[in-house]
Amino acid sequence: GTLCVSIVVVEYKQSQKGDNYFVNLQLGHQSTDSKHVDQKLAWNQDLILTLGSLDDFLVISLFKYCKYAPNELLGVADLRLDILEYYMNKPID
Repeated sequence: GTLCVSIVVVEYKQSQKGDNYFVNLQLGHQSTDSKHVDQKLAWNQDLILTLGSLDDFLVISLFKYCKYAPNELLGVADLRLDILEYYMNKPID
């Protein structure tokens, strides 16, 4: 199946003017990055991944973009996808 992840706004209280940030999604061997945004951290972007199993984990990472150095990892969240089984046949408000 297909998994569409909508990235809207991330709250990061230490963001600074002039810095750029991006989100990386990893599902199994797949990895995709969001566009880079400024300190407002507002994406309004959908990222598409192929879902093989609801037993997988979606790893969501927030990075500060560094042009001349390795990107700085600011936070990581692992999301169990088996929770989607509960919502598959239920309306979501």
